[in-house]
Amino acid sequence: MWYYLPIIFPLSQYAYDSQRNCHTNGFYNHRHKSQFWSIPCIWISPILHADANHLFFNSIPLLILADLMLLSGLDSFILTTLYIVTLAGILLWIFGRPAIHIGASNLIMGYFGYLLSAAFYRPSAMAIILAIVSLYYFGGLILGLFPTKERISWEGHLFGFISGIAVAFYFLS
Repeated sequence: MWYYLPIIFPLSQYAYDSQRNCHTNGFYNHRHKSQFWSIPCIWISPILHADANHLFFNSIPLLILADLMLLSGLDSFILTTLYIVTLAGILLWIFGRPAIHIGASNLIMGYFGYLLSAAFYRPSAMAIILAIVSLYYFGGLILGLFPTKERISWEGHLFGFISGIAVAFYFLS
């Protein structure tokens, strides 16, 4: 897991600078969501976080689930990540409520949905074990699919989970 550190620290500085740009341009509060210039913020949102606490608590499940996803190969991991981020971001951009939607939660939920769905679409011993491990350690993530607090983007969680299932269906069936 430590091999992610050289990637995380430079991205955190980039995310800090990009967060100001995306927020001031109005992407996350949907004032100008139909503007073409706000599209790149879809791919930036998973590295944007409200504060260090938000970044820390997203990093733990992200790194663990990313490690589980990497078991199927680097090419598959990169493609799956791009598809999940793109699909979840577009769904959130179109259907999300007017609020600030930042953080890696949609990617985390996408990985979670993908790992659970992989056991269904391609039932191998490895896929079933990964699904059981994911469900055992991260089963509480399912509660994030429902609205709880005003400040939490449950839509991002839901669209990330749906995107993970859709990407698993696309790649594995």
